[in-house]
Amino acid sequence: MNNKTNDTKLVPLNQAQIEAQLTQLNKNNHCEWQHGDGCIYTQYICDNFTTAVGVMIQIAFLAEQHNHHPDILLHDYRKVVITVRTHKVNGLTKKDFALATEIAALPTL
Repeated sequence: MNNKTNDTKLVPLNQAQIEAQLTQLNKNNHCEWQHGDGCIYTQYICDNFTTAVGVMIQIAFLAEQHNHHPDILLHDYRKVVITVRTHKVNGLTKKDFALATEIAALPTL
């Protein structure tokens, strides 16, 4: 699937829109996404280092498909933190939630 969005149409979401999108994102997901500092973020705790790196690679492929690249941090050998925001608008857009939804649906998560 290619969900590339025309960046000229990116519009920052207001607080009510962010809360609605976040509620929808967190339905039926085993890992809670949170909002703060103009981004959404979550943490996955994997079974081991190899699984954590595999998760990062899966997220990288999704990011390329979306042409939207989150910050991904691996720490404590098995914890993966994903932070999503749209830098061009200095906030959150529908594009952020589209990517986060696909990340949350990865089969290894």
